[in-house]
Amino acid sequence: ALADPDWTTPHFTWGEFASKDGSEFTGGKVSNGQTRLNVLFLMWKLEALRKKAGERPIRIRSGFRSVAHNQEVGGASNSMHLYGVAADIVVDGHTPSGVASLAKTCGFSGVKAYTGHVHIDSRIQYPYGSQSWWWP
Repeated sequence: ALADPDWTTPHFTWGEFASKDGSEFTGGKVSNGQTRLNVLFLMWKLEALRKKAGERPIRIRSGFRSVAHNQEVGGASNSMHLYGVAADIVVDGHTPSGVASLAKTCGFSGVKAYTGHVHIDSRIQYPYGSQSWWWP
């Protein structure tokens, strides 16, 4: 009951996290399999955030990005999106600053509130980049 047959969590699907250029989970900085595993862990942390946000829906604005898609959107060259460990999210009924505060209690080590969304990532659990907390 905790996972769907495709291993996704109850409130998230693979499609929500796939790169928007059609490459799905390929073309990033790690293999397709590693990216999917990273995204799966991200989904579980987002389930925790959803629970703490009063079961409000979480919309994924950007999940995994291929290198090409990341360049198209002007992302950082070593963006955590390239590894499947980051998402830009909106939580219905909550302000970005409120979501950022909740996210810091759900295992995310990178959290930044923007005007219309919150960037969350798990940078310290993976050897991909900064190994420190990032909470501007």
